[in-house]
Amino acid sequence: MNPRKKKALIIFSCFLFIILYLIFAAAPIDSTFKLNSKWSISLTDTPVAYEDGGIPFKTGQFLGYFSREGSLTALTSFPYMASISKDAWTTYVADAEQTPFYAPDGTLLGTIKEAGFPWLTNKGNYLFLPGGTGFDKLDQYGNSLWRYEDISPITAFSNSSDGCIVGFADGKLVTFKNDGTIDYSIYPAGSDYQIILGVDISEQNGLTACVCGIDRQRFILFKNTDGQNKIIYHEYLENNLREQTFVKFSQNSDKVFINDYAGLGIIDCKTLTSKHIPLDGKIIAIEEQPENNMFFVLTKHNGSYSVYLFENPSAKVGCFSFEASNAFITADGSDLFIGVDSTISKFEVTK
Repeated sequence: MNPRKKKALIIFSCFLFIILYLIFAAAPIDSTFKLNSKWSISLTDTPVAYEDGGIPFKTGQFLGYFSREGSLTALTSFPYMASISKDAWTTYVADAEQTPFYAPDGTLLGTIKEAGFPWLTNKGNYLFLPGGTGFDKLDQYGNSLWRYEDISPITAFSNSSDGCIVGFADGKLVTFKNDGTIDYSIYPAGSDYQIILGVDISEQNGLTACVCGIDRQRFILFKNTDGQNKIIYHEYLENNLREQTFVKFSQNSDKVFINDYAGLGIIDCKTLTSKHIPLDGKIIAIEEQPENNMFFVLTKHNGSYSVYLFENPSAKVGCFSFEASNAFITADGSDLFIGVDSTISKFEVTK
């Protein structure tokens, strides 16, 4: 067999294996939900011309964009670190300075002049300063709009379209408006050792959330009403996580997802109650699908990844696992995209 045919056969076999594995490894609890395979693409494919609306991804040492129709529209490898959003991407090294960043089609958007580590998001761009104790909010060209520096290292960070929230190693929690004004600064306390391990800020309802402390570790939910910020719910968590942890508001801000010691914690922001669901591994991502009233949880345990399917508010309806070096999930409409090493596959979720 000539080398070209042999390479094509290997790629086809990899596609077939991944598709069959994802289909037959699924063990749905509720058989009314199905994952229907639509297409798979490989990072060995030659990218086509970029079109607006591409879906960003980062996996292993590659980043890029793909279309909903199943085309790879941009691909870049990077040796050290990178950041990507729906509007921009950049790669950088340990001593990054004068860092260029680009539009999805490769057009240069600007240069981040200051030294540090860029973090590009769909709701704003930031630069974490060397030493880990401060950050800049950036404009669309990479210039610093404002800066905040502290004496304690940043241990948690998240942002919304209205501002950002930052947690520090000494247990301090600070929220900022987009213009750099501090909304509030507080030490939640309540634990034997103070540290902020995970944070998020809602798009609606003026809510912020954090997981904080070691020994008597807590989840805390804050609400800002008429300029007054107060704790509306807190819970001591069973056992302790001793690393940065996942905290994320749902799209409608009605609940908060957290990674606790046992797996997934779900806090209802309306009833102020919680539910804890055992899962294997560390939560890597949670993607929602309002069209099907579902959400998906990607976890990692050693070299194995698992994707859990949930029907709102917290009913687990399926799960499948696979071995991989890298994986990601992205939900869009009724579609679920799963990246497994060098392959990206689209699945339609139906009842």
